[in-house]
Amino acid sequence: MIKKDFKEGDIYIVTSHRKGLTNGIYHGVAGIFTGGKYVRDLTLDEAIELHTEVMNKNFPGLHVTKEMVKKTFGDNPNERYFLNDAGEVHTYSNHEKPDIFDMRYINGEDLSKLAIEKDKWIKDHNVKPDEDGHFRCWND
Repeated sequence: MIKKDFKEGDIYIVTSHRKGLTNGIYHGVAGIFTGGKYVRDLTLDEAIELHTEVMNKNFPGLHVTKEMVKKTFGDNPNERYFLNDAGEVHTYSNHEKPDIFDMRYINGEDLSKLAIEKDKWIKDHNVKPDEDGHFRCWND
């Protein structure tokens, strides 16, 4: 199952960075870690305020307004936002907790060997794919 029950200090990963060729093990963009550490949940208003500040700090020539950010965020009333340890705003919809194989890869283990081991784990533990077609493996 996809886990999104973040607590302060938890590592999160980008859901869309799972790759079928590696048995769904997260490996970021070009193998570079693109997650972070969760700090706290944000209200929509806080998310808009903080994201506007970050955009104007990083891209001062764009003159980003709160209205522009609000329009970019869209009208999804079910979307939830959180703050990471770098002060960035992220959505729950494309972020999740790493499973045991993701964490092992993040900690430096060989991706090819992990993909084979994960396949065995899936078979041995009768793991079913999640709604996105990837398998998550948990110790519990």
